[in-house]
This record gives sequence, structure tokens and C-alpha cells, in this order.
Amino acid sequence: VKTDGTYLYVASSQPVSIIKAYPVSTSGLVSTIDLPDYGVIGMALASQRLAVVAQSLVNSSVDLRLYDVSAPSSPSLVNSIRVSGSFIGARTAQGYFYTVVQQPSYSTDGRGNLTAAYPTIVEDGVSSVLSPGSTYYTPNRSQVSVYTMVVSMSMSTGAESSVAVLTGPSSTIFVSTSNIYVVYSNFYPYYVDGIAGDVYNGGNALSGSGGEGQNSTVFRVAYSAGNITVAAAGSFPGGVLNQYSMSEYEGYFMVATSRSGVDDVYVLNQSLGQVGAIRDIAPGENIYSVRFEGDLGYVVTFEQVDPLFTISFASPANPVILSALKVTGFSDYLHPFGTDYLMGGGKDTVAASNGDFAYYLGLKLSLFNVTAGTNSTVVENYEIGARGTDSAVLDNALAFTFDASTSTMVIPVNLYTAPAGGPSSSCSGCPPQYGEFTWQGAYVFNVSTTGFKLLGTVTQNLPGQSPSTHEIDRSVIIGDVLY
Repeated sequence: VKTDGTYLYVASSQPVSIIKAYPVSTSGLVSTIDLPDYGVIGMALASQRLAVVAQSLVNSSVDLRLYDVSAPSSPSLVNSIRVSGSFIGARTAQGYFYTVVQQPSYSTDGRGNLTAAYPTIVEDGVSSVLSPGSTYYTPNRSQVSVYTMVVSMSMSTGAESSVAVLTGPSSTIFVSTSNIYVVYSNFYPYYVDGIAGDVYNGGNALSGSGGEGQNSTVFRVAYSAGNITVAAAGSFPGGVLNQYSMSEYEGYFMVATSRSGVDDVYVLNQSLGQVGAIRDIAPGENIYSVRFEGDLGYVVTFEQVDPLFTISFASPANPVILSALKVTGFSDYLHPFGTDYLMGGGKDTVAASNGDFAYYLGLKLSLFNVTAGTNSTVVENYEIGARGTDSAVLDNALAFTFDASTSTMVIPVNLYTAPAGGPSSSCSGCPPQYGEFTWQGAYVFNVSTTGFKLLGTVTQNLPGQSPSTHEIDRSVIIGDVLY
């Protein structure tokens, strides 16, 4: 869902609905953009232009479509770009839409015979192959199963430019104000008949070969006003959790990584060479969430308790841990609140009586005071529901809504409540009992430096309907109205 403050642009797979939203007295469906045989997986909105990313439901291709929505009742197509492969991510910056797509670098007949493919784009029905000067490879030359393509499209004219990098599959991206960083996990370079393992069997480490490698490759694409240039490549130990595991600050790239229970933080320069690191910050634990803000980083690890590490990158070559706050439960998502506070969304837990693990309980919202130079503290833990209660926020940050002007937070909740009569078993050492799924909707909070105040709840389900009939996935605030 996107909004310009007057209209909502909404897609649930397909089509795209354009809705007059504000003021409420004039709200209603204005038009639709039909995309048969496609599923919408992303949108961007800028200056009366709507960019739609759609994955084909009949073949492996991604369409980037730019619409003129200056007349919302009759949107018109400005440009259409098709790339074979799968969507990785997209960002809008400086009036341009940057999309990362992975396209196979070969085809196979299933008997080990391979045919090379070339990075190809279809624009307005005309197919073109990228020039050799626009195709690169990373130092990790055993990873050659896909072209990771970065496509730039002007949000005003639809003009396109592209580069491709020969890489391995499954990328995560981070975009700063001038760079696109693309990260992919490395596989061990096993060979069969002289063919690299990831090519020979479609991107997977060979059976019995030891599995995925314990390091990652990163390449940097510099961008400015639609111009894109592959600028550097490097590597670091471990893999990244998601886009929030990475950041850029004053020309340095920071990344939090995990590898077999070892959690590290690395600082790389613009050439993607390592200049600083903190290694093994939480032995035996796993990273659950990360957030960077300026020269500070926050890392949550978990096994039985949740240490929240605050890390300073004021000296990039010598990052230091400022504090390590231990609380029960964990946070899957972190969001800044002002300059000295951090909101967390995750699960409460209880340690198991046997073994180094914990049982998940209900949903937990946390407010941390992370004032720089001091030990972090918990301001409040707000618990929702019994074991099983969940929120889409824990898996997808797009489900999280925060209006900083009013300090209003909205999250979708799948509520599980304790069964009537209490637990059916009270045996010693038994796992906590799951609740029963009873409600789905949105919780609306006011957030202050003292904690969370529940303003109300919203559901789209009528009395008697199943709680999952009309699930709330996204929310938008326009003015003083919640949609």
C-alpha cells in the first residue's frame, strides 16, 4: 500500500486499486489497474507516477511497469520493462526506481548439458542483451549461477539503464543515499566434471559436500540521478539476517553477521576491505534483530535471554560495545523512537527446565532507553496474548506503522487467548500450553518515553465470522484517520 496523502494505491496480489481516501467523506474506489497472470510484489510512488513490480504467474519473469497517475481515474502506462528471473528488492531515490532482479546465467536440459544465457531485458516488447561492458563478476568466481541485475528507471520518463553481476543466488540488499549493497551467501566451490557446484546443480551445494559456506560476498553499486556503476566487491565471514543487518555511515559499510552460533560485526571501507570488527559478541547465540542509527548499532541475540548490545562506530576502525542489556524474551524488529529510545517487537519467553533453549510465549513490545554513553535500560515490556500470539511485524517491517508526529504506532495482531479453565496439564517441566486463536486485527498505541498506551483495537471481522476471514495486513495514517 502506498499513499500520496489523498489517494491509496493498494494491491493484494493483483489488481492495483486506486482509492480516494482523504477526506473520508469523499472516499471510494476510483479505478483499478488489471494485471492478469501477474502477482504484485512491490510498488513505489513519486510525483504522480506509480511504479509496480509484478512477478509472472505463468513464467519466471518480473515486470516493472510505470504508470502516470496524474489522473487517478484513468492511469496510463508510461513504460514496461521485463526481466526474466526473480525479484530481490527495490528502492526509490532521487526520482528514480532501482530494482534488483536475479536472472539465470544458463539453462539445462536436465542431463548435465548447459547452455549459456546472457543478461537480457525486454523494454516495450523489444529484447536487448546487456553489453559486455555492463556485465561484471565478483572475486568469488565459483558463484556463477545467476546474473544479479540492477535496473534503474526514471519515475518521470521511464528511461532505463542496467548493469549485471555474475553471482550466486539469494541476495539481500541495503541502499544508502548513494550506494546499493548486494550480499549473497557463498557456497563451497565443489566441482563435478570441471563445473562449479552451484552451476552444476542449480545453485545448491552438492549432496554431502558440507552445505553452505560460512561467508558472504558483497558488491557495491554506486548510483546518482539514474546512473549506476559497479564500484567494488568484497567479502566477510557469516551471513546476514535481513536488510537491517547492514548500514552505511560516513563512507563506511557496517554489517552484523552470524555463522554457526558465532555473531560478529564488521566495518568495511568503500573498497569493501575490512577496517574494523567485533567478533563473537554472543557465543552460542543467534542474531534475531539489528538496527543501525548513525554511528550506533543495536544487535539482539537470543538463546535463553535477550541481550541487547549497543555498539559505537564513532571510531570505525575500533567499534566498541557500550552496553549489553539482558532481558527475558527477544525482539525480532527494532525501530527508533526519537534519539534516545528504541522500540522492539518480539516474543516473551520462559527458559526450559532442561536444555539451553526457551519456550516462546505471547507477543511482547519493548521500549528501551539507549541514550548514548549510558547503560541501556528497559522502560516497559508490554505483553499481548497467550502463547501463539503473533504479528506480521516480526517477519515484515512493512506491517509496522509509526506516525512520528503523533507518536502513534499500529501493528497487526493474531491474538491467542488462554483456554477457559486454565492449562489442561501442570506437569513439571512441560512446555507452556498454547492459547486458542480468537481474534485478528490491529492494535493502536501511543508511545511516550514512559512506555505504551493502548488507544484501541480495530478488526475487520464481523461478529460470528472466523477471526481469519478478513485479516488486517497493512495500515496507513493520513491526517488523523487510520486506514
